[in-house]
Amino acid sequence: MNTDKETTVYGGSNEAGSITSLDADKFSKKSAAPNEYIYQKACTSDLYGGILYDKYRNVYYRFLRKALPEKGVRLRWENKKVSVVVMDADFKYLGETEIGDLNEF
Repeated sequence: MNTDKETTVYGGSNEAGSITSLDADKFSKKSAAPNEYIYQKACTSDLYGGILYDKYRNVYYRFLRKALPEKGVRLRWENKKVSVVVMDADFKYLGETEIGDLNEF
């Protein structure tokens, strides 16, 4: 952090799927995407939170809200499972674990 050096590292989950943009073909180009479509996309996509630094353990954490399956489960944001990814001070992947769903937080 005290240098001008840049290094590209992967700060994600080994379990996350590809994260894609909204499909513009699903709605009119003259109007905004419908709220229902945005909500469904958010529920059925993996979504990352920011990277947090733990100065006491010298590690980084990143939260992942896992995608819900498009079929079978009622699409409710609160049902998304949450995983935490742990990385060392050099952003090397140490592991990850699922900690529950958003209903628990």
